[in-house]
Amino acid sequence: MNLKEIWDDLPPLFLIFISSFLSIKMIFIVFFNTPFDPGFILHLSPLHMVKSVTDLQLLTTSLVLTISDLYLHLKRGKFRVYSIPITMIILSGLSLSIVSSDVGIEMGVEYAIFLAFLMVLSVDIKISLITHKSMETEFEERIETPTFYSNSLHPSVDFNRNKIPTDLVLISDIDKEHIEILRSLGIKNVDDLANVDASKLVKDFKRYMKELE
Repeated sequence: MNLKEIWDDLPPLFLIFISSFLSIKMIFIVFFNTPFDPGFILHLSPLHMVKSVTDLQLLTTSLVLTISDLYLHLKRGKFRVYSIPITMIILSGLSLSIVSSDVGIEMGVEYAIFLAFLMVLSVDIKISLITHKSMETEFEERIETPTFYSNSLHPSVDFNRNKIPTDLVLISDIDKEHIEILRSLGIKNVDDLANVDASKLVKDFKRYMKELE
């Protein structure tokens, strides 16, 4: 496992840790009436700025956000993009807490958690950009492939002519109108054209032109 893979796996590992920690805290608080500490467990959403919200509601919100974030990270792929808004909500809650609190040693844990979630966000954005770029490249390749094959058959064969169900399009200096005339005269392919009598073809062609007139 190289450094890049380790770096990409850090967000899920951190989220597993923080979700487990919050789950254990929830159990102890609900069943054993332990205090709501450390303080960051209540600050993982901007709701802590609303005074009417209780500590238990804040803890529940924090737990739901972190578990949702973890779930989307474990799903990987495009689901990781959906985790970015959740991480930003968590960061906004921590930012409001840090801004509204005095700088001190007791805030050290909250700073560390903030930096960890910032790392999660940066890694997710990087992976999302790489995924988006690879999807764009794949889409462009799919668009270019039909054009390549249609133009590689014969220099005089373009994409529209290739839709005509006959190999007469492979003949140089023959357009769609002439092909339709030949088909109306019973010449469906190159073999029919090679085996047809030239004088008969001229007569049929003259008769066809008179009918058009």
